Amino acid sequence: MLLLFRDLRISSLFLLTGALCFSSCASVPRLQSQVMALSSVGKFDEAADRLRSSGASYGSGNDLLFWLDRGLTEQSAGRYQDSIESFEKAKGLFRELYTTSLTQEGASWLFNDRAQAYRGADYEYVLLNVFQAINFVMMGNVVEALVEARDLDARVQVFDSEAYRKQRGDHFEDNGFARLWFGLLYEALGGTAALNDAWISYRQSLLVYDNYYEKKYVPLLLQEELISSAMYFQDDELAVLQTRFPTARPMALAQKQQKARIYVICFLGQAPAKVSDSILIPVGDGMVTSFSLPRLVRRPSEVVGARIQVVGDGPQQTVETELGVDIADLAERAIISGRAWLVAKAALRPALKQLVLRQQKKNLEKRFGGEAGFVFGLLASAYNLYSEQADLRSWEILPEQIRVARIFVDPGQYRMFLEGVDVRGDGVKNTELGSYELKAGETIYILRRILP
Repeated sequence: MLLLFRDLRISSLFLLTGALCFSSCASVPRLQSQVMALSSVGKFDEAADRLRSSGASYGSGNDLLFWLDRGLTEQSAGRYQDSIESFEKAKGLFRELYTTSLTQEGASWLFNDRAQAYRGADYEYVLLNVFQAINFVMMGNVVEALVEARDLDARVQVFDSEAYRKQRGDHFEDNGFARLWFGLLYEALGGTAALNDAWISYRQSLLVYDNYYEKKYVPLLLQEELISSAMYFQDDELAVLQTRFPTARPMALAQKQQKARIYVICFLGQAPAKVSDSILIPVGDGMVTSFSLPRLVRRPSEVVGARIQVVGDGPQQTVETELGVDIADLAERAIISGRAWLVAKAALRPALKQLVLRQQKKNLEKRFGGEAGFVFGLLASAYNLYSEQADLRSWEILPEQIRVARIFVDPGQYRMFLEGVDVRGDGVKNTELGSYELKAGETIYILRRILP
């Protein structure tokens, strides 16, 4: 009898240790839930303070997620230098985690996907470049912001490699808004070389939007910048672009220089939450396991768009923001593109576990009888159900969308307002953006977040 208890105790210890080490240690962090709760009501300063407090972390395997959240809360709180430092930490971790740990990868096949450190999705790295460039721009450093454009170019070469796709098991999609954003910054920098880089970025942006939306959506801002650049360089594409985008009203470069430019970047809503779908599967010998995969649930929001109102020395203007990137859609596509890889592992894991557990059950039955095997079967089923959980970690603090507006005004004094728009087109959550004295040729950038 003592031998029976000893063997059952050893078997139970093995099951519980595996479940705890490879499931709980990389679970959704409690601190992240607190940060998310604060951020959802606009308390970004308090959320940033929580993440900067002594000893703050998300626990083992979640370092990247911690620095991503910290950087974005700091940015939303207007702490741009702090955000720059946090995002640099995140970029370094992205690079380190590119090379998959064989130990972690093996554990993900035997236990679950949470056995691996959080490595982020490809689209998150691209967004990181965009957010970091926004930080530099908000601090008045366009030159440093464009370092992020070159970093993205270098990273995309890796993303597009066959070796990378085989390793990650998913497909990378470039970000049209990132290319548009960097094109606008090149143009703001000025000079023939920078204008040429802007023209290249705009064309890259068009290719990405056309691929992503199957030529059904191109922001009007991009349409106008494409035509304006083609006019400046007297490019052969001008006629094609004018034919394709007949409603665009581009402004010649010389005319732009007589105006002041205002770019408003609006972070709208909150990224979707990950939830788990699980199916119970009988595996014989009285044991049960489960099959779990993540899916996304979009968060309800009263606000579906935004517009900018400008009043002052020039004509009053109301300009609608345009969709730059639907982050929720990027997240859904990332899950879909990687689902085959997740399904393969989720399907094979129960078989691998059963090979080990069934043999252990037979050994116990042989030595101590059917009752011992029955007890072990209950323990094994509990372990299977506990360990087969989908990886629900994500960069939840992200907005659902990034929207953008560009306004040209004559030199003078202006006040600006941001108004959220509901599904009926009615204005909600009106916020003043401030007063500005603008000069000819000047460009300013305004960043705001609208929460549900």
